[in-house]
Amino acid sequence: MNKRFILTLTSLLALVIQVSAEDKVTIKDFAIQAGETIDVNIELENDASYTAFQFDLYLPEGISLKEDKNGCVFKKNDDRIPQKTDISIGKQKDGSYSIVATPWDLNKDIIGNSGSVVTITVTADKDMKAGDLTGYFRKIKLANANDANIRATYDEMSFPISVASLPLGDANVSGKVDATDIVDIVNYLMGKPSSTGAFNEDLADANEDGVVDTADIVSIVNIIMNK
Repeated sequence: MNKRFILTLTSLLALVIQVSAEDKVTIKDFAIQAGETIDVNIELENDASYTAFQFDLYLPEGISLKEDKNGCVFKKNDDRIPQKTDISIGKQKDGSYSIVATPWDLNKDIIGNSGSVVTITVTADKDMKAGDLTGYFRKIKLANANDANIRATYDEMSFPISVASLPLGDANVSGKVDATDIVDIVNYLMGKPSSTGAFNEDLADANEDGVVDTADIVSIVNIIMNK
């Protein structure tokens, strides 16, 4: 093998690595409140052209994907994903989610070079504590059907998640303080169940005196009235 060929091969490999290093699957920093459900975009930033991708999504404990009324936990972005490309998401035994883009027309690359490819719906447990967490993409593979040399493989990429605690006074753990919290404190004092099926004594203790009583109702009224 002559030196010129080796130098040429080395240069090509370096170019592939340089191109691939710019390409990544990511979720932008997002904040979620305990008990809240929000939509989050999974984005692909790519200098090279790709036809297919696969990766595993790991969410921290207490945060999970939420199904809609049709049992779906995601929506593909038609502005970037070609019509004949399917997106599949499956939950694994370790709690992660495998996400795969399957192209049925190998002449259609993923459109554009940045932006959302998939929107997922995530929900945080109602008893989650406030804090900064980290999610991960693992076993990432990006492939182009027309040029096997231009592909990127990554073991792991991380993204930050900020969890905010539920507000004081949110007795029924709905994510907001309103008149229903007053109703549910009355229900609690009368020995009746909460209207939402959940009741948090610590949050119901709006004046933080260690006991849930009518004084907390006054405090919640003041919160609602922004006093």
